[in-house]
Amino acid sequence: MPSSSTNTTDDDNISTSAISELDSDQFTYSGDGDASSNSAPSTPGVTSSQLPRKRRRLTATSTWQFARDPLPHEATRDGKNRIWYCSMCEWDSASLTSVRAHLDKKHGIEIQAGEVKAKRLRQERLTNILSKLEGSKQLEREA
Repeated sequence: MPSSSTNTTDDDNISTSAISELDSDQFTYSGDGDASSNSAPSTPGVTSSQLPRKRRRLTATSTWQFARDPLPHEATRDGKNRIWYCSMCEWDSASLTSVRAHLDKKHGIEIQAGEVKAKRLRQERLTNILSKLEGSKQLEREA
C-alpha cells in the first residue's frame, strides 16, 4: 500500500490517520450551529412535542385489578419494572409471576397467565405447516 493513503502518526498513544481527516458532506453536522446541544437530529419542521408518543398496551389487567396505588413514601418502580402492591395485605413485587403465586397462595385467587402473542403466532404457523404437510402426504397416497 502507498504510505500516503495510510499515513499514521502516534502522538501520546493517540493514533490519527489521513483517512479520518477526509472532508465529506456525509460526516458534517448540519445543525443550527449550537455546539453545546447534544440533542439527536430531528425531523425538519416538527418539534418533539408534536411527535406522537408510543404507549404500550396495558397487559395482565386481571392481575393489576388486585393492586393498590403506592403510598407517597413507596417506590413506583424497581429499575424498569413497575412495582405491584397487594390491595389485601402489605406484600409487593415487581414480578407478575410472583404476584400470581402470592394471590393464589395467600388469598386463594387463581389467575392464569395470558398467552403471549409471539407464542400464539408460532403455534398457528406450526399448525398451518403441519396441516399442509398432511395434505401433501394425502395427495401422494391418492396418486
